[in-house]
Amino acid sequence: MKSAQTVWLLKSVTGILITTCLLLISMSVPLVGNFFILFLPLVVFFYRTTAGRISALLIMTTSLVVVITITGIFQPILIYFLCFLWMGFLLGEGFDRNIPVGRTLFAAWLGVVSIIVAAIIGYTEFLHISISQLIEGYVAQLLNEVIGVYKKIQMPQDVVSRITQEFNQIQKVLVQILPAFYGALVLWLAWGTLMLGKHFLQIKQKMVSSNYKNLVKWRASEHLVWLVIVFGLIYWLTNGIFQTIALNGLILIGALYLIQGLTIVAFLFQKWNVPTWLRIILFILIALQQLILGIIAALGLLDVWLDIRKIRKQPTGS
Repeated sequence: MKSAQTVWLLKSVTGILITTCLLLISMSVPLVGNFFILFLPLVVFFYRTTAGRISALLIMTTSLVVVITITGIFQPILIYFLCFLWMGFLLGEGFDRNIPVGRTLFAAWLGVVSIIVAAIIGYTEFLHISISQLIEGYVAQLLNEVIGVYKKIQMPQDVVSRITQEFNQIQKVLVQILPAFYGALVLWLAWGTLMLGKHFLQIKQKMVSSNYKNLVKWRASEHLVWLVIVFGLIYWLTNGIFQTIALNGLILIGALYLIQGLTIVAFLFQKWNVPTWLRIILFILIALQQLILGIIAALGLLDVWLDIRKIRKQPTGS
């Protein structure tokens, strides 16, 4: 029978190997590599909750050192990887310590955003450019890559021509909403990591703490609706920087209500005993339909008043 130290060591080594492989694939495979990045938080979350804090930190640091050693240089993308690894660690901390779901999500979101902001400030100081110049350059590069991909996959010429003609206008809009867009992505990834992580832990028959037993019953704070009203008024009554700030605020809050709407859908799937394979297919179809996503976000907002799942009198873990 293996000792506890041996089991811990095997788990840590396995975690290092998996994380290192994901990092190397993400760096070496264009476009598709970005898909593998999404699994980094899940891996760290899993080993933080099953092998402990020291093991998770060892996996994070060792895998980054191995990647730097193999590539021979420190690349800016490693900061990007650090954000995802740190997210998984913070989510695992909250889960393991039974911290309410809302606080855990906020801690993970704030931890990632803090690293991104610090990296942007340091990078702009190093290059002696402004933050706006950095973001504009990033968006322009992103749009050029999209145009290049569209040409390779032989998208209709009128689509490519339209993007090229409206390049400056599209760039201006994206620059304005980029902070909220990435903030929303961080929120969605954190929530998805919690949902999948809990599922894997249940498969491993690990005890799930009370705040995380019913993630499909989670809901945002009811007071959040006042921020929707305030940001909405600011957006419609002002111009310039205040309007941009309000727009970003509305997008971020919309991301939270989308999560709440998706938990309502997951709750109904669970209530109606929808097979797991069918749930996966339906969620993929939902993710591909922008109109449906908007409807689900609106459903999450309406849940503040309708209490669709009839859980208002129960603890929410918010």
